Amino acid sequence: MIRKLLALVLGGLLLTATGCAKRAFVSNASPSAGGGGGGLMGFMEVKAAAPQRYIAERHELEIITPESELQESWDSVVAFCATIQCEVISSRVTSRTGDSVPSGTVSLRVAPQDLAKLLAHIQKLGKIVQHTTEREDKTTAVVHTEAKIKNLTAFRDNLRAMLAKPSATVKDLIEIQQQLTET
Repeated sequence: MIRKLLALVLGGLLLTATGCAKRAFVSNASPSAGGGGGGLMGFMEVKAAAPQRYIAERHELEIITPESELQESWDSVVAFCATIQCEVISSRVTSRTGDSVPSGTVSLRVAPQDLAKLLAHIQKLGKIVQHTTEREDKTTAVVHTEAKIKNLTAFRDNLRAMLAKPSATVKDLIEIQQQLTET
């Protein structure tokens, strides 16, 4: 009976929302903390450029909604995702079987600026009983990928320049074209 009153844990719509945002972290350390200048060069404040960070954020929500509204709530979240910058990665609704309660799960990728809209929509569907947030720094992976793209683009451009040379033989042209295809 209590199970029917509490209804269902919609993962009970165990919602997983992930996103990646650029974050700039600025150090508040001051080069003048040690006192006055007094030397020949005098005092010059140096400000280092703040490194840009890419932080992936993952949210897990557990929502309780009446069992009779499970399918409707699940459909509503999936439909709402299409109205904001959001992508459904996977979703599932499980019916009541034996002693198990029905449940639903939705895994979404949401733009950080639309997360608040998504959470507000979910709160209308049921009671959020748990919200867990995890953050992971993806800066290294992003920087490496950007460098790889930059290098491959330069390599491609050099290969195209080689193709344009009139002194290239047919064999050279074939090899360059194969390399371009791989790049």
